[in-house]
Amino acid sequence: MLAGPPPDPTKLSTDVVLCVIALGALGTGLAFVLNFQVIRVAGASTSTSVTYLMPVVATLVGVLILHEHLHWNQPAGAAVVLAGVAIAQGLRLRRRPT
Repeated sequence: MLAGPPPDPTKLSTDVVLCVIALGALGTGLAFVLNFQVIRVAGASTSTSVTYLMPVVATLVGVLILHEHLHWNQPAGAAVVLAGVAIAQGLRLRRRPT
């Protein structure tokens, strides 16, 4: 155990319960509504592409704002994810006529 046993849910303060409800309703609820808006406007494949891009954005935020270290495999993974999203969205490289 790193931090001990979990707290007893019946002994949580009102502030803690309200914060958890607010995070669930605002954070998750808002994300849920926005996701369905993306599905309605742009389709399901675009919606899943947004989900695939979240780790790439999180890594960029960590490096740029939190000054985390970037390892070689993170940009390589980001390139694989971006290539997959491009293929899923139908983006193809066009060759120039010779």
